[in-house]
Amino acid sequence: MKIPELVIALEDIPAEGLDLVLNLAPERLTSLVAVDGQAAPVFRSSLTGVLHLSKIGPRLRLKGRIKVSVVLACDRCLAETENSLEGQVDETLDIFASGQGFGDPGENRDGGLTAIDGRVDLSSLLAELFWLAWPFRFICRPDCAGLCPHCGADLNNGPCACQTGNWN
Repeated sequence: MKIPELVIALEDIPAEGLDLVLNLAPERLTSLVAVDGQAAPVFRSSLTGVLHLSKIGPRLRLKGRIKVSVVLACDRCLAETENSLEGQVDETLDIFASGQGFGDPGENRDGGLTAIDGRVDLSSLLAELFWLAWPFRFICRPDCAGLCPHCGADLNNGPCACQTGNWN
């Protein structure tokens, strides 16, 4: 999805760089980070942050942080819990002119971005930054007991029938 404020004209980036202030509402984020065939995450806040953009010859340096609150399912007990995700970027990417090489126009490529009419679309880069901030494993609390492997009961609510011997 193309988000207008994430399409940057390279000529608008001054020598000292440009701070791109991010404040993307949850409904805009849903379509930005949606993965084919999977439900989008539930956002509890806007994605906020600042990306500092600077040109270094034919390259674009991006440095900054993002933060957003999402609902995550605990990997032990499956309880949904609100959690803050934070990501950071410090990358220098090649800028390719449209029609140079491979990929769709505006696509984020390994090591670079495609410029179309002197503009780069940072949407795919921001989506990638979001997914890189996603935890590999999320546990709702350090003492989470998880689910019983036999009956599936939430052991945070106390022992299940399997553990007390009350099963057939």
